[in-house]
Amino acid sequence: MRLNRRIKSLLAVIVVFVLGVSVIVLSVQRMNKIKSGDYLAAQGVISRIETIYGTSRDDSDEHHVYVVYTVNGMKYEAELDSYSSKMYEGMSVDILYNKNDPTDIMTPGNSNSVVGFIGGGICILAGIVLIFRFIRGR
Repeated sequence: MRLNRRIKSLLAVIVVFVLGVSVIVLSVQRMNKIKSGDYLAAQGVISRIETIYGTSRDDSDEHHVYVVYTVNGMKYEAELDSYSSKMYEGMSVDILYNKNDPTDIMTPGNSNSVVGFIGGGICILAGIVLIFRFIRGR
């Protein structure tokens, strides 16, 4: 059964809008974590980068970056929350770790949050435009 064009448009509106809201919510959560004072700075070294290749031309590759670091004399390895094509094994990286759970790490800085706000805002704006176009029947 084929969905008619209006239903497809409505689904696109919903997906874009929900995506935008989700990205902004995740950015706010990240900023709150950083501001909470529960995360402390440390230096880590990338121990490995695992790549999972997409199954088709349309699928993007997934990259999992693991970092080794020391907190209070104990050595930890955890997955970093970001990836850059400039990363390589043995590279030193700055991290933030949760003082209550040293295996909970993330990259420092608010740049990811700013990008999230901008991207989320664009998605929400696009969703609003699409809603108006949908209502007008275009």
